[in-house]
Amino acid sequence: MGEMALPVDLNATEEGPRPWPPISESQHTYIGIYLVTVGVLGTLDNALVVAMFTKFKVLLTPSNLLLLNLCISDLGICLLGGFPFSGVSSLAGRWLYGDAGCQYYAFMGFLAGMANVTTLLMIAIDRYLVTCRSDLRVKLTYRRYYQMILFIWCWALFWSVMPLFGWASYGYEPSVTTCTINWQHNDMSYKSYITILCTLGYAIPLVIMISCYYRASAFIRANQEHTYDWANEKSVTKMGAVLVLAYLSCWSAYAVVALWTVFAHPHTVPLVLTLMPPLLAKVSPVLNPIIYFYSNPRLRMGMTATLTCCFRPPPPELLELPETKRMTGDK
Repeated sequence: MGEMALPVDLNATEEGPRPWPPISESQHTYIGIYLVTVGVLGTLDNALVVAMFTKFKVLLTPSNLLLLNLCISDLGICLLGGFPFSGVSSLAGRWLYGDAGCQYYAFMGFLAGMANVTTLLMIAIDRYLVTCRSDLRVKLTYRRYYQMILFIWCWALFWSVMPLFGWASYGYEPSVTTCTINWQHNDMSYKSYITILCTLGYAIPLVIMISCYYRASAFIRANQEHTYDWANEKSVTKMGAVLVLAYLSCWSAYAVVALWTVFAHPHTVPLVLTLMPPLLAKVSPVLNPIIYFYSNPRLRMGMTATLTCCFRPPPPELLELPETKRMTGDK
């Protein structure tokens, strides 16, 4: 296979840093195998959870609507902006879907990714409200959670549409097998977009998530006489730490590269760092079901019952209407 043409960097000069060397054929193959593997695993994991909520509607409490929305955004990352495009292109060693396909892939990946991050934020806020604000629980109806989900997708749509209308832009990554925000063209439009997005879409959600899980853990520790249907103090602390670490692991590489090129020439970004963002972000759909669902006994029961539905009847508690739904109805 011949060498691939590198993407053109409009900021490059003869005195500037040298462009990255082409990705080798074997590196493309390894990356492609990885993207296809995590894409298939993420698709199966999240499809199982969606099937569980469809089959056992008793589990679809108001709070769990956010978990269902997380699975939908995960499926978007895996399928609409994922391995059928990037994985196959990596195995081929070049982008296979043209410039229009690049714009579509980047848009869908950004839409699903922003929805994913914002849903993680809303889940953290929900855990805080359910645990610490008993005075607000009566207001946490189905309608309120539908409003949260509508906000999540409107927020994600705004940030993913802006590059199509000229505030920053979408383009090929240095591997030339995936597309994202065109950080290689770091003009003032890009710099303003990334600075605001990293603040509102990454840093502030991270601070709020840490605060919510810390406050929930501290509240449960101080009120041991009360019982909570979703966690105890030890599990909240552990789950909160795992969720924050997963958030940092999956999404920080994009933030680092984006902010790096706000302050420095794009070609100063190390080649290995240019490859990391899409590889780490695609792990998020695999980790989310493990963290949120395997750690919750009731949802784990539902997933097991979904997998074994052809061999044995589900537990009776999965067929009963939960008290939360009796109280809130379809408000």
